[in-house]
Amino acid sequence: MILFPHMLAGAIIGSEVSNYPLLILLSFSFHYIFDKIPHWDYLPRNISELNTKGWVLFMSKVTIDLLAGLVFIWIIFDSSPDLVRILTGTFFGILTDGLMLLNILTKQKNNLLKWIENFHRKFHFQNYEKAPLQQKLFWETTITAAVIIIIFLI
Repeated sequence: MILFPHMLAGAIIGSEVSNYPLLILLSFSFHYIFDKIPHWDYLPRNISELNTKGWVLFMSKVTIDLLAGLVFIWIIFDSSPDLVRILTGTFFGILTDGLMLLNILTKQKNNLLKWIENFHRKFHFQNYEKAPLQQKLFWETTITAAVIIIIFLI
């Protein structure tokens, strides 16, 4: 799943939950719940084999995704007195993906990062490759729209 819906879910959790340990646990948990749903993402299958041009393209997509999420969160929650909690939820909503990327970049030399990536992959949508693109895009769009609607309802 792209980072945007994970960021928004974390921001919502941060806006509503004042207990930091619970906020962190919920943001992490919702990441895994969302990843069980069929979805589209831009992580290349052979990421460890990308050349310089491939890395630049991949990191450009990540940067655009992160900036889009941060700008949207800033616009929606700009006047909130709970901005630190909101950004904490946002951060922990995407941390697991960042740790997976770090594991790849370190060529899986860190046992904790390897364990986190394996745990993440177990939660990730099963039969991911077999799902039709239309189904992945439908669920990605539906989840993102639902999260945006929730933002405006709270």
